[in-house]
Amino acid sequence: MRNILFVIFILFPSILNAAHLIGGELTYRCLGGNLYEINVVVYRDCGPTNINNQGNQTLLDNEAIITIYDGSNSYYNDYNIDLSNQEFVEDQFTSDCLTLPPDLCVEKGVYSFTVELPVNSNGYQIVYQRCCRNTQVINIDNPGDFGSSLVAYIPPSSSAECNNSPEFESYPPLALCLGTEVEIDQSTSDIDGDDLVYSFVAPFHGAGDNVSGFGPEPGPTDTYPPPYTQIPWEDGYSINYIMDSDPVLNIDAQTGLITGTPSQEGYYVIGIKVEEYRDGEYLGEIIRDFRFLVLDCEVATSSVPIADIYCEGLTVAFENESEYATEYFWDFGDVENPNSSSSLFEPTYTYPDSGSYEVTLIANPETFCSDTSVVEFSLYPDLYPFFETPETICEEDALYDFIGSGIIPPSASYSWDFGENALVQTSSELNPDGIQFVNNGSQDITFSVSYLNCDESYTTTLITSGVDLLSIEASANEFCEPDIVSFTANTTVPSTELT
Repeated sequence: MRNILFVIFILFPSILNAAHLIGGELTYRCLGGNLYEINVVVYRDCGPTNINNQGNQTLLDNEAIITIYDGSNSYYNDYNIDLSNQEFVEDQFTSDCLTLPPDLCVEKGVYSFTVELPVNSNGYQIVYQRCCRNTQVINIDNPGDFGSSLVAYIPPSSSAECNNSPEFESYPPLALCLGTEVEIDQSTSDIDGDDLVYSFVAPFHGAGDNVSGFGPEPGPTDTYPPPYTQIPWEDGYSINYIMDSDPVLNIDAQTGLITGTPSQEGYYVIGIKVEEYRDGEYLGEIIRDFRFLVLDCEVATSSVPIADIYCEGLTVAFENESEYATEYFWDFGDVENPNSSSSLFEPTYTYPDSGSYEVTLIANPETFCSDTSVVEFSLYPDLYPFFETPETICEEDALYDFIGSGIIPPSASYSWDFGENALVQTSSELNPDGIQFVNNGSQDITFSVSYLNCDESYTTTLITSGVDLLSIEASANEFCEPDIVSFTANTTVPSTELT
């Protein structure tokens, strides 16, 4: 017995504790004359998560065992089919925006053959079974103990003569991004024009991990007749919650579009069932058995920080606060200039006139992961109010005149604030005059200009003294040289200290 086991291990080293299976699907086409072309597609993990206890990878089988049963689960025949095509899967969805782990690898194998299936009263079931799944899958209870059964149903000719199964249009993405809404097209085509209905389903279990070949448990490539049990969900998961997600992952029954937002990293196994109906009558179904990987991606985000109102002239230097992007496209929204765009990171653009403009920034344009930000803002010319500070007038009840100047549009409005010490504290004239202050000292004067929702101000300080020279008296009216005469100034000096 020990020698027999040793020989088995030598012959089949690649299936020892194999955990390579990602998924697959089985489809068929009717060629006429009771001939059917059967296509089995198998996806395997070719990365480091596919390592058996001998340190080797489990490869695609050189031969696949395809078994056919009739509609009542009775055995019809089985076929050993050579691997007709194999290729590494190139991601068609996420590679433009997501740097996939360098060791993430998926290989596709195709097994095709043609078989004649005589007309019977209950149709046929075509089955491919293989073990085993990756142990890293988190939504299945003990995933390494379960394999896969790929099944397609051929209806009896009384229901649909020479029927063709649906076929998937595209392969799912290799990875989904954590916290990012997904839109995954899993639609199929049906050359018969049948009505198709999509749903999630727990995939079928198939084959087993009994590599010894002894005992009641099946081996990794053994087949057995239907019905097949579905793989058991781990606690917290179900057909209504197949993946950690918020919103919950959902598939549109009419289009096959999968939407939702993954909320937890990890591997997840999902079954996508496609049922076909003709004139309301059920014909059959196929199931795509597949494993999704959710990663914490560095997804590009687009951001243009600019105020709703831009009051610094017609030339705008745009800022770019986008993240995880390498290429950019700016549309400055100048409808008079169809070429008002740029691919620079932070461009500068001069607009022809004031007004409202809509600016668009696309991060990573023309890629699957592009992100677009649209900002509308109002643009107005520069405002620069200014005035010369009047000279201090050294007398009580002095009157001051002010002249507004600077960069001021003709239709702008003005306002002056002379402070609480002024008899008239405000004015809306450009050049107010006769402004009097009741208390002397430092007076803060502000000149403001408003134009098309833009406001600018200029503030400076005026010193008022209030010193009044009343009279000068001499000690004598007449004197002869070299007499000494003294003078006395009679003044009123404000209590505020002057500087």
